[in-house]
Amino acid sequence: MARIPSFGYHERRDGSVMITRGCSPVRMVPGPDARALLAELAEDDPQETLARWATIPSRAAA
Repeated sequence: MARIPSFGYHERRDGSVMITRGCSPVRMVPGPDARALLAELAEDDPQETLARWATIPSRAAA
């Protein structure tokens, strides 16, 4: 049986990345962080990477 991915992402025109889970938005990753996320996605397991980034507190909130 095929595994259905839980997490997904959409690159936006402004350079940010929206992380989704089952079609629902989970987190918006802006600017330099979005570029870092995309680099990690190219190298590591996408589901693990997106799950980790979805639970990282926003740097803007700190």
